[in-house]
Amino acid sequence: MQRIGAVLRRGVEDVVAAIWPGACRRCRGELPCDGAAVPEAAWPYAALWDGSLKRPVAGEWSVPAWFICPGCAATLEPAARPGGDVAGLRCVTAFEPNPVIFDLVHALKYESQVALVDWFAGFVAGCVSDERDVVLIPVPLHSSRERARGFNQSALLARAVAARLEGSVAEQVLVRTRPTAPQARLAHADRARNVAGAFERVGRVPERGRLLLVDDVVTTGATVAAALEALGTGAERTWVVALCRAHDVPAGESGGAISAQRPNP
Repeated sequence: MQRIGAVLRRGVEDVVAAIWPGACRRCRGELPCDGAAVPEAAWPYAALWDGSLKRPVAGEWSVPAWFICPGCAATLEPAARPGGDVAGLRCVTAFEPNPVIFDLVHALKYESQVALVDWFAGFVAGCVSDERDVVLIPVPLHSSRERARGFNQSALLARAVAARLEGSVAEQVLVRTRPTAPQARLAHADRARNVAGAFERVGRVPERGRLLLVDDVVTTGATVAAALEALGTGAERTWVVALCRAHDVPAGESGGAISAQRPNP
């Protein structure tokens, strides 16, 4: 009965939110914009505030998913250098790190706002659109965490990007063999230890094609480095693809970029 009640309550909340959109999750301004001037910088991100992103309710029923206002959308920026290096790997990212992108990642991972996945994928795919024969390998979650969350956000993103690039997804190549503490809560000095030996290669890696190791946010690169070690494919063939790079956390401090950038409730 509790589960049925929770489903009914969520459905009512979705409908109410569609009819009376709440405040922008970043600035608490009203949604939608009601005809106010829209900054030109916000135009590429219109789906975040114009109601075109949909959240499934039941069957084919869906309601608009509202996230941020045009003013906050205008603060999003494509990555100035889409390709850089992290942990000895070429790392391709879609966005510059800023509070809004971290809010959106938080909404996907911890609020199950999967409507964002395809929207994210369009920007990520644009950064690697020149590559051919790509094979996307999502960084796996431990089975216990994936069950609790209901999905692996990296796998959802990998599938959506692969569909746009006409590539393939190799989800059964890597597994996470043990649960690990969330990297975002650890100082950088502890991150490599946290994920050391946490991955195992259990499937065959395709012999041809560019391998794209997909994660949501990359900070120190400890997670993708551990995953690459398990893959055994070498840095010359494997790139990392993520939504953005996050600022590192100095030794002795705790808390990651996503949690640190969240607004006060």
